[in-house]
Amino acid sequence: MINNLRFYIKLALVLLLVVVFLLTTSTINLIPVKRSLKLKLCTKITSFLCRIMLQIFNVNARADRSKINSDLNGNYLIISNHLSYLDTFIIASKINSVFVASVDGHQEKFPVGLITKNSGGIFVERKSKTKVVKDLQKITDMLMMGFNVVLFPEGTTSDGSGVLPFKTPFFYSANEKSVKILPICINYKKINNLDITKENKHLVFFFEEISFIQHFLRLLKLKRIDVDLKFETVVPVKNYSSRKDVAKVTYEKILSVYEPKSS
Repeated sequence: MINNLRFYIKLALVLLLVVVFLLTTSTINLIPVKRSLKLKLCTKITSFLCRIMLQIFNVNARADRSKINSDLNGNYLIISNHLSYLDTFIIASKINSVFVASVDGHQEKFPVGLITKNSGGIFVERKSKTKVVKDLQKITDMLMMGFNVVLFPEGTTSDGSGVLPFKTPFFYSANEKSVKILPICINYKKINNLDITKENKHLVFFFEEISFIQHFLRLLKLKRIDVDLKFETVVPVKNYSSRKDVAKVTYEKILSVYEPKSS
């Protein structure tokens, strides 16, 4: 009885938060001011509401910034491993950012697609070589406007047994303009105060053949999630000759601190 009540309260709060977010950001996007200013406001609102969302889910996200000297006042191409749609809430709660989302994933579908769009998200077609140049320009433009851009170069969420190989084309955006890369490694530690294992990881990691809604409703039933973020040393793109070299160094930094879960 109490668990059911908790579930419905959390669901109601999430729906309310989504409505507030969509109304606020939609209103901002109608204001006749520069696009960069509207995006700046939207990313700040997104970050603030993501912190509230994590409280609703009782996600305890700890960020280790001990390896970075910068105070993060600059902007970066942020590269992270990818395990769950919760990753976006967690990263956004720690640093104002816009996210690169794939049009062939759940990110494009309602309501996630509208939420991503209103937060300033960049939609790309990872499987379309003919549109890579156009998509690269979208990311480059956002970086040149001074925004942090978050990219999940694995291209999909993994099952947690390791970090999937990085897809390298979108590293061109940083390589072309010498924007620094900030690697972030996400390690989910506990679910309901229990260590994450191959038996329970599916409750948070989004890799099964089920719908986003099914997984999301299951996630709402969890009482607590503990996760660590490790901000790794910044990768100075200008020190490397190609995007593949940059991607390799970034991948190795993330892999070196990732804690794999049994497959």
